[in-house]
Amino acid sequence: MRLRFQPWQLAVLVVALCAGAIAFARWRKLSQPYDAPQLLAALPGGDRNTMLFLDVAKLRDGGVLNLLAGSKATEEPDYRNFVDQTGFDYRNDLDALAAVFNQGRIYAAVRGRFEWPQLAAYARSQGGTCQYTICTMPASSPERNISFYPIRKDVLALAITPEERGVSSVSPSQNSQRNVPQDPIWFWIPRSALQNTASFPAGLQLLLAPLSEAQSIAISAGPEIGRAHV
Repeated sequence: MRLRFQPWQLAVLVVALCAGAIAFARWRKLSQPYDAPQLLAALPGGDRNTMLFLDVAKLRDGGVLNLLAGSKATEEPDYRNFVDQTGFDYRNDLDALAAVFNQGRIYAAVRGRFEWPQLAAYARSQGGTCQYTICTMPASSPERNISFYPIRKDVLALAITPEERGVSSVSPSQNSQRNVPQDPIWFWIPRSALQNTASFPAGLQLLLAPLSEAQSIAISAGPEIGRAHV
């Protein structure tokens, strides 16, 4: 016995198959973790940006994070209040951080575990607002604002800028993906930043002073050896 389909049945079948294929492709894409190149690709580009990447999960697994962070007893009360209200503690919930710095502006893409309703509620409790998916709130200094939104469930876009909605400059795959080292700590400093180190800590200023004429510096640190390239 041969099955015979009506034209409308074939159309429904084709639509169902296409919808299933799209859903599978979307699920597969979302199930893949954002790696270092993807996180960096979401950030604003530019040759004048200082870039940083931290694989916090590797640092935590290796016991390095606790050494860098110090004791919980020394944490600021404001930070503990933030943890209590949002449920987010970088010691346990942060997996990776990519950031760029330019003229006092900070843009970041962060992978981890977030409680989005609690983060939005925290922004509102600090005098901020949430419209659609973007939340904004005042920073500690009056001329700066914190803004953030979810790129996806486990990736947060964040900005600290004079502009109220500076996080709009952070978006998935905004730039071509960079080849970055596999080490858990990596940063890149352009020549423009090397020639103007006033914003760096005093110790780092002394370290970078002899390199002020370099085109750029890339430094990575891993479990076996730190590497620097000028």
